[in-house]
Amino acid sequence: CRPRNRFGQRLRVHQQRTDPVLPRRAHRVHPQPALPQKRHLLRRTKNWSIVRRYAGYARYQSPGACALLNELYDTLRDYTNFFLPSLKLREKVRDGAKVTRRYHPAKTPYQRLLESPHIDSAVKRKLTQRYHTLNPAALHRSIVALQRKLTKLAQKVRSAA
Repeated sequence: CRPRNRFGQRLRVHQQRTDPVLPRRAHRVHPQPALPQKRHLLRRTKNWSIVRRYAGYARYQSPGACALLNELYDTLRDYTNFFLPSLKLREKVRDGAKVTRRYHPAKTPYQRLLESPHIDSAVKRKLTQRYHTLNPAALHRSIVALQRKLTKLAQKVRSAA
C-alpha cells in the first residue's frame, strides 16, 4: 500500500533505513549560481498548499497510516478540484520596482475543465455526473475525521518511540 497524491499518482514511501539519516534544511541557505534563488524555494511551496496543510508534518510509517493517507488524498482530490476555487495569474506588469498582478476570476479546476475547448464532451459529462454526487459538507467532515485518525496514529508512534 503506497500513498498517492491528489492526482492519484503514487508517492514514495519511506522504508526502514539502516544508514543514519542526516538532517537537511528545507531550503538551501546559499543558492548555487547555476540555480536561481527563487526556483528552489518555490519548489516546496506546493506541499504547504495541500499536503502539509491537511496531513501535517508527522512521519507516518505504518500500513494503517498509508491506508489513511490514501483515503485522505482521495477525499482531498475531490474537495480541492470540485469545490475550492483558485486564482490564476492573467498578467504581471513591472513598472520599475512595483509589480502589478492581475488575476482571472476565481474558479475551481472543475469549472476550468468545463470551459476548456480541449476536453471531450464525454469527459465533461462524467465530471458533471461526479460533481452532482459530491457533497462539500460531507467531504469536509470526512477530511476532519481522517485528520483526527492520523493525529492519533502519529501520537501513538511518537509515544512508542
